[in-house]
Amino acid sequence: MITLVKKILYYISCIFFISKKDEFIKKSGIQLRKTLLKIYSFLPGNKLNFFFLISGSDKYEHYSDLYEIIGVLLNRKNKLTILEIGIGGHDRKFSGGNSVIALKYIFKNSKIIGFDYEDKKFLDDDRIKTYKGDQSNKIDLLKVVENEKEFDLIIDDGSHFADHQKISFEFLYNYLKVGGIYVVEDVQSSYANAMNGDPNLGIDKNIVSFFSRFIHSTNREFLQKKFINEVKPYEDFSKVFFFKNAIVVQKQSKNFKSYPENELFFSLDEMNKFRSKKKTEHGVIIQNKD
Repeated sequence: MITLVKKILYYISCIFFISKKDEFIKKSGIQLRKTLLKIYSFLPGNKLNFFFLISGSDKYEHYSDLYEIIGVLLNRKNKLTILEIGIGGHDRKFSGGNSVIALKYIFKNSKIIGFDYEDKKFLDDDRIKTYKGDQSNKIDLLKVVENEKEFDLIIDDGSHFADHQKISFEFLYNYLKVGGIYVVEDVQSSYANAMNGDPNLGIDKNIVSFFSRFIHSTNREFLQKKFINEVKPYEDFSKVFFFKNAIVVQKQSKNFKSYPENELFFSLDEMNKFRSKKKTEHGVIIQNKD
């Protein structure tokens, strides 16, 4: 029965993606999608990625696994502040906002912030607020931060230019809460000169190479002191996921305790002594017979 309801919701939503010109149809389509998403949000066992399908967002097709994982890492019932860069629809009136609307009903107690190069105020409602600006301009980003303070989830689905992605991340990561998640979509731009990326994988222009520098941050308590500086300023990555065409990182506190290096790096003799004294879970002494 629930599967049938899902299919009905999906096919009804498709009707309102037929017209690309009629503003009445577009406005009606937005309201209908909100209604369908609200209905679906009350169905038991609703899948996070199906919200994107109903809303018409291409996240369903390209990033289903990614957002299902985010649904595990973040509690969807909590009051979160979510920022999405890139609303879509370009400069067409009443176009775009599919994923912003979906996010509103996925995280039904949260505030959703949309940021786009074009004015998308038509999407604003009780829990959606939009800002107009350039993601490569820190002054424009600062206006958002000054009003919204911190974020639990930041999604970069903006210009897709590699340098814009890096600028936005380096600025906005400072305003990501501990436990928060940062998503960079459409990283294919990093492999194209035309998108200001670097096919030769240099860390300055290839966003995948840039994030690869900091993967050891996830095990930072085991790092020798001489390597700590190499993972700064992102030594607080707790998780890093590389998907096809996307990257996800989760933030943790910078207050961590490192293992003393003399406990991490045993000599062979020290290791043998350690093994000879080690106890099993049952308290039996294991004698080294080597």
